[in-house]
Amino acid sequence: LAPFEQRLASLDEQAGKATTAKQLAEHIAGMQAMSADLDMLSELMASLKVDDATQRTQVVEALSGLYARLNQARARADLRRKTLGSAESVAQFGAQFTLFAQSIASALGMANTPEKADEQLSRLMVQLEELESQFGDQEQFIGDILAKREELLETFEAHKQALLDERQRKAQSVLDAAKRILDSLARRTAKFTQAEELNAFYAADPLILKLREMTERLRELKDSVKADDIEARLKVARDQAVRALSDKSELF
Repeated sequence: LAPFEQRLASLDEQAGKATTAKQLAEHIAGMQAMSADLDMLSELMASLKVDDATQRTQVVEALSGLYARLNQARARADLRRKTLGSAESVAQFGAQFTLFAQSIASALGMANTPEKADEQLSRLMVQLEELESQFGDQEQFIGDILAKREELLETFEAHKQALLDERQRKAQSVLDAAKRILDSLARRTAKFTQAEELNAFYAADPLILKLREMTERLRELKDSVKADDIEARLKVARDQAVRALSDKSELF
């Protein structure tokens, strides 16, 4: 049994010097392998027929003592693994949690539209779920994860609402400017006496072109209702100008 004694002493010493849970797991695996070897040796002793009961008793007692020391060494190693594993988990969780917080700040910077805000929120929620699956079985981290999820949802909800409000303000400003142009069309087209002049005005006048740009701008702002309203009012204004010119020609 001397090789077993030496092997156990070496494993116990190496386990005591291990600085990471991974290193310690290797030594614990060695102890488990040694336990399997001792099991096989015990089974062998049970099957052997030994005439000298005293010698048999000595061997069995030696095996029993070796088992006891092995179990003590494994208990110490398991306790040390829990300690190291807990410290490593805390450090790892802290690092990943800090990185996730930085990801939130970065995502807010990239979420410059409500649609992108939804995309970034979905991406971060997936990351948070992965973090929860990795550390969720440790109660000390559950509270931080739940609080971060609530903070994430509230932050992006407020950010998205601010983007929607800003978009609405821009769309309203575009619409107000378009209405001022539309209100001036009747006065500007009243001077025309020929249909060609009126058609040329609606085809190439800078303000008419500006109105068309505004409708495209409103569609970019996801406000097709206001864009359609401008186009409809422009069509009405043109139809009225055509009728007014026709009436003027008939009167003349």
